[in-house]
Amino acid sequence: MLSTHRYLGALAVVFTGVHILGLVADSYVSFGIDEVLVPFASSWHPVAVAWGVVAMWMLVAVEGTSLAREHLPQHVWRGIHLLSYPILAFTTVHLLAAGTDAKSLLPETLAVAVGVVTVFGAALLVTWRSAPKARPAVGDTLVTEQ
Repeated sequence: MLSTHRYLGALAVVFTGVHILGLVADSYVSFGIDEVLVPFASSWHPVAVAWGVVAMWMLVAVEGTSLAREHLPQHVWRGIHLLSYPILAFTTVHLLAAGTDAKSLLPETLAVAVGVVTVFGAALLVTWRSAPKARPAVGDTLVTEQ
């Protein structure tokens, strides 16, 4: 499971790079390097593009700290790794606001479905991690305060 998680994280970085290179190489809308690396530098839908630029930098922070995890305190790594949830939100806003196909039913439906699955998955993860680690043995009684 961990190797799949790492693979998908690296794949996200690669596809983000391909997306950026495609934007710079495309002649339909002129994007320079500064416009894809600096929030609000784009003249084409500056706010919508800024959501994606900020998400990209958060992704770089998550992936970079994951690669350097053994050199970081656990609480620092975990705090930065939790940026994955805002990254999903930011990229969804970027897709729906700047995406050329965003007005189609499929991207909107997928964005809502992924959002719902993420919220419920995160809730299950928090519940699972906060559950007691040991269960009482059969026949043991729980002592409750009155």
